[in-house]
Amino acid sequence: MKNQNGTVFPMVLIFAAVFFMALTAAIDLFSTEQKFYYESAEKLKADHILRLGTNEIMEMIVSKEHTNTGFLFYLHGDLYYEMKAESAGIVSIHVYISTKENRKMEAILNMTLFSKR
Repeated sequence: MKNQNGTVFPMVLIFAAVFFMALTAAIDLFSTEQKFYYESAEKLKADHILRLGTNEIMEMIVSKEHTNTGFLFYLHGDLYYEMKAESAGIVSIHVYISTKENRKMEAILNMTLFSKR
């Protein structure tokens, strides 16, 4: 058959257009999700640094081996902290976090210190 009526060509064009539209939508969705997963992973790294730093600062306060300012370095980033006494028994800790991929986070921790008499 030589397709003298020309009926197959428009069907192929329609099928190819739909296929390329679906392919473009899938690629756009994939790239958007990839950016989202990357940002989520970086936020989790910053949260992990915050948790590690908070635990380490608490241990330093309990053992009374702390300074008012300092840096803590971790595998995925670093943490800078400043401590100041708000009132008797209350310490305010201002924490700055930055990851290796230059994501930044800031937190303020207010802690109550109890001493045994």
